[in-house]
Amino acid sequence: GPAALHAAALEPGLISQLQLEDSLNSWRDLLTSQDAFHLLPLAVQNVLTYYDLPDLKKLSD
Repeated sequence: GPAALHAAALEPGLISQLQLEDSLNSWRDLLTSQDAFHLLPLAVQNVLTYYDLPDLKKLSD
């Protein structure tokens, strides 16, 4: 999920492929998810001011 996307974006030389299943598509998904309470620890405060998960996906492609 989000942790793997961050790792792939920050260390592209270490992670050559990434397969995400049942992951958040966007930080905004946290707000509408029925599992929001359980996903809250994944949240990064104020993150949408700077980037969203699709931005990380582009960096890791």
